Amino acid sequence: MLPAGSSSAATAFRFNGRPAKFMPTQPQKRSRSNRNFADLRFEAALLQKIESEHLDDLRSIHAKAKIRIWSLAEFIEAPMEALQTVIDEISVAGGRRLSEAPRIVDLSGFGQFLQNLKNQGMHPYLMGDFPVDPAPQNARPKARKPYLLR
Repeated sequence: MLPAGSSSAATAFRFNGRPAKFMPTQPQKRSRSNRNFADLRFEAALLQKIESEHLDDLRSIHAKAKIRIWSLAEFIEAPMEALQTVIDEISVAGGRRLSEAPRIVDLSGFGQFLQNLKNQGMHPYLMGDFPVDPAPQNARPKARKPYLLR
């Protein structure tokens, strides 16, 4: 996906002298799709293959950078922690702390989509353990009953 506010032409990134295969050529729509599920499954498998090849390139001994790889589930669970780690590594001494979490697109239904992919025979292993029903954002923990110690 392209960052918000970027142009339709993707920035050309290169890895080991080759163009990166994961960059889209056109901006992605951010809407729910009513496409045929078989087509979605085929596209998801193709994109997962491309991502897997790119991750193999990043894990290569020829990669000349410090690389951290998080699964989607890990990043969604704690985006501030992941982003702060990267900012701490690239900033000069005394870097600032992030003050607010980034705005993330509503992912309701995404866990169910991944479950449907699994049910249809695809194994979306790069996403991590993404929950089918995400935990409520503003849920308060139940009040514990007081107990008496003697």
